[in-house]
Amino acid sequence: MIYIFKGVTHSGTSSEYLTSLGMDEEQVESIKRQEEFEASRFIEKEKNWVVDALLNADILINICLDDDERCRLSIDVLRKHRKALRDYVKDGVIVGERPVL
Repeated sequence: MIYIFKGVTHSGTSSEYLTSLGMDEEQVESIKRQEEFEASRFIEKEKNWVVDALLNADILINICLDDDERCRLSIDVLRKHRKALRDYVKDGVIVGERPVL
């Protein structure tokens, strides 16, 4: 998260850092709330991305199951990718990097 305080751009969000800048308690809490809000929005975006990616993986698996000439990857590879997608966001926490084919 990036913010401006006293005309200077900052990215540190630890309470100690914010206090050292001269922020009062209300300003520190405001930064903390914004940081939590942005983190929750990011997680929601990633969850939505996973849903879309799972739908695409299912389509690719069905293409292969139908012996369609457009099948470019093995079903095993696609199933492993689908599992990695399901494991990417667990209990509202992002685990590791975004899975890619």
